[in-house]
Amino acid sequence: MSRPGFIPHAQCMVASGECFTQGRCLQKCNPSVLHGLNAEQLLIMAAQAQRKAAGQGSRIASKIDQMIRDVRGGVL
Repeated sequence: MSRPGFIPHAQCMVASGECFTQGRCLQKCNPSVLHGLNAEQLLIMAAQAQRKAAGQGSRIASKIDQMIRDVRGGVL
């Protein structure tokens, strides 16, 4: 089942965004490279990976942008 606060890894190549909607990694990503990053950095990486996989108009990337705004206190 979905884990609250799941952020897909930058290596995520699931273009459908299913990892994000299911709240878990569906492939064998390597999260060890992400140690030491804060939530804002991880969200930015997730949005970039989603746009790379699905294009600039990605709904999921837009949702991640909203999460970034929330982390930054309303600023993107």
